[in-house]
Amino acid sequence: MPSSSRRRQRPRASNRIAPWPNSPAPTVGTPSRATRNGPRPPSTSACGSAPPAASRLLSSSRVRVARSGPADGRLFPGSVPFLGGNMTDVDLRRLGGFRMRGAAILAALAVAAGLVIAGPVVAQADAAEGDTLGSVSGVVFGGSSGGPRLAGVRVTLSGEAFGCDGEEPRTVYDKSVVTDSAGKFTFTDALATRTCAGESPNRVSYRLAGSAAHSGDFVARSLEDSPAFVLTPNATLSTTVVLLPSAVISGHITTTALPSVGVGGLVVQAKDNSHGSIIFTATTDAAGYFRINGLTKAQYAVQPVSDPLLNQPSPQIVEVVAGQKVTNADFQMSEKTFITGVVTSPAGKPLPNIAVSAQTAATVITSSSGRYTIGPFAGTVGVKVTYTDPSLRYSTVFRSTTAAPDTDRTIDVSLVAAATVSGTARLQSSGAPVAAVTVKLTPRYPGLPSPTATTGADGAYRFPGVAPGSYSVSFTPKEKGSFRQWWRASPTSAAASTLTVSAGQQLTAVDANINTALTLATLRGTVTLQSSPPRPDGAAIVSLVRPSDGVVIYSTTTDTAGRWSIGSVIPAPYTVRFTPSNPGFLTRWLGGSTDPAKATVVTVGTAADLSELDAALALKHPFDQAPTPTIVGSPTVGSTVIAAAGTWLPTPDAFTYQWMRKGVAIAGATNKSYAITAADLGFKLTVAVRGAKGDQIAQTKTSGPTVAVTNLGVLNGPTPTISALDTSVGTRLVAKTGTWKPDPVTLSFLWLRNGGPISGATSSTYTLTAKDIGAHISVSVTGTKAGYAASTRTSSETATVVGVLTSVPTPAIGGTPTVGSNLYVATPAWGPAPVGLTFQWKRSGSPIAGATGSFYRLAAADAGARITVTVTGTKAGYYTRSVTSQATTSIRTAG
Repeated sequence: MPSSSRRRQRPRASNRIAPWPNSPAPTVGTPSRATRNGPRPPSTSACGSAPPAASRLLSSSRVRVARSGPADGRLFPGSVPFLGGNMTDVDLRRLGGFRMRGAAILAALAVAAGLVIAGPVVAQADAAEGDTLGSVSGVVFGGSSGGPRLAGVRVTLSGEAFGCDGEEPRTVYDKSVVTDSAGKFTFTDALATRTCAGESPNRVSYRLAGSAAHSGDFVARSLEDSPAFVLTPNATLSTTVVLLPSAVISGHITTTALPSVGVGGLVVQAKDNSHGSIIFTATTDAAGYFRINGLTKAQYAVQPVSDPLLNQPSPQIVEVVAGQKVTNADFQMSEKTFITGVVTSPAGKPLPNIAVSAQTAATVITSSSGRYTIGPFAGTVGVKVTYTDPSLRYSTVFRSTTAAPDTDRTIDVSLVAAATVSGTARLQSSGAPVAAVTVKLTPRYPGLPSPTATTGADGAYRFPGVAPGSYSVSFTPKEKGSFRQWWRASPTSAAASTLTVSAGQQLTAVDANINTALTLATLRGTVTLQSSPPRPDGAAIVSLVRPSDGVVIYSTTTDTAGRWSIGSVIPAPYTVRFTPSNPGFLTRWLGGSTDPAKATVVTVGTAADLSELDAALALKHPFDQAPTPTIVGSPTVGSTVIAAAGTWLPTPDAFTYQWMRKGVAIAGATNKSYAITAADLGFKLTVAVRGAKGDQIAQTKTSGPTVAVTNLGVLNGPTPTISALDTSVGTRLVAKTGTWKPDPVTLSFLWLRNGGPISGATSSTYTLTAKDIGAHISVSVTGTKAGYAASTRTSSETATVVGVLTSVPTPAIGGTPTVGSNLYVATPAWGPAPVGLTFQWKRSGSPIAGATGSFYRLAAADAGARITVTVTGTKAGYYTRSVTSQATTSIRTAG
């Protein structure tokens, strides 16, 4: 059976009793009643002698005794054991004093080698002078006062009373007993009242608790959940304790993967949402079943605890009341994903010691056979797997896949030989090597590593293990005044030359000429908008473009006043492009043209500052004519409508379209034509047409709506069948159409040969011809009716059509019917030619073994019999036919 346990229990009431304050110094020995009731000796707590210098306070303990009588004290090293109320070497100072009550002591303090064992001992009633006792007895029932009596239940009686001198309430009684076989329990020494000197008796407030931890059928009752009561002095209180029946949540945990099996040994928890963090647990049995008992009325979040190989399902919220049994808290757990595969060399040889890594999974190393398994991966998640050769003989490879529950993935990878990239950084002015230059390979496309290296004292660097691909190479000198540049002296990444790396390639001389004396320039200007009056607030992107290939080398954005500035510009020729953020203005090039070929070229040389590179951006003009489009076609389901844009002036460079249903764009409906679907039924359609041209403001015009889309009626007709005796040439086929609704429906026919139409075969019958030999015949029936969409049904195909031999003559036998003579068969021509003929000679109607030629020599066995011959004609695509000759006369013996 599944076991259950409660991880956290509510704290029980403490049985610790605080030291009594203001305790008078006791007399040594067993005090008499007169001494207890008479005047006390003067206190020495304020002026008494201190303990010996070598003494140190080890513990302050309270000892409960059977009889009343004060005896307080504090123990120090050197104190001796005491029994029977006798005590020596006790510090009698009032502060922290030790109090004994009664002459008979139930607990002893052992003091040896300077050690005092200390701690509260609660054994029975702490009765003092004036205190009164009472008793409590009762029965523990299960479920109700009429339920079964529960044996073996631990019952706890705990009482609190106000301390003397106005202290806060504290525990004065705390004792447990176990019910007998009849469920009974008794407490005989409970304090009913507590008396302090000069004060009225304090009633002790009690609570009863019952623990049923030994059984899951009933729920323990805590002290906090029990009502308080008081005792009558010298009387017995009879009561009952009812333990409520336990609620139970049970279920079955299985796997989602087929065949589904139970998950054994899995911890299932039920978190009490009603009382915070109280958690109950159970463990599934071998078949995956669990049972959580001991539950009180509450709402629980039930959930299997995470398993290394299974995905944790979401919790189920289950609300129960006392005694309720919930049996359907079932879960299905999917398996986490593992990725497996084999890593091989370019030649297909398995590669060991390749590191395989992926997010959330530990890195694994391929085996001697190149195999690996990595995971597990929880849920449905994208996984990027990296394959790295620590020896750098092969380049790092990445593969991406999606991990899904209950589905392992197989990824076999063939690594490619790694390349090497090396070069030297030198001063452009002298050719001297430059050390400490940071060199970085940046892949042009994502998915490849981006390694870095630093040049040595000789200015050289080297990248081993480079993956094939396209890279930009940047060089960043350490010296101040130098600037980063890209391979082949490109000033920016966008303009950098691309380094193409192939598998196994050894690329050398990927060098850099570092220019430390280069004067960098700053370009400035202002962009204004040609409005009335002109406004210098036109936000625009300003780009410095390399004229040779149109590559943007530098770019920036104007500020709110239209000003722009680009610094650290490498000397070179550039054109300047101004792209407004407002689509209502035209893009301009420096010099005022909209054509980049006519742009003014700015040559950045030794000048440190080039200013007044200004531009005024003009408004685009609206189209002179932009008509409202129309929709051509019938707005019915299944039909196609077309957008007619009309004549725009000037003619746009391009039109774009967006069809709308009830004013809302239809996803994917962006062509000039639109096929109306059932989703459009009852709605009106419109189309938006947008015209765009370089110098014009793009405009969008929307058509008027169609009428609401209607649906043609639907004709219902059965699939036709073909009736025929056989499928030989000359046979008449008949189409059986069944009944079409709603009546009347006009039907038309089209016969098909191997799915293609047969010219002229449009009636309800069709006679097979020689053209049909070897083919399969079917018929399509189309129903039409006014106000309805035409509907076509096609029959199943016939069996293969075969031909019929048109000439099948009867053979004749020639020769002498005598044993030892030869008989032969005379066969006229079969048709249509060619027809293959085979022969079988028969004796009195039975085949003669081996007699299958056109001649037959009569044997002794034929004597007295009559001989016939059967001729069989065969031809591809035709029925096979057989014809038998007339019999000879009886065969005679020779002589």
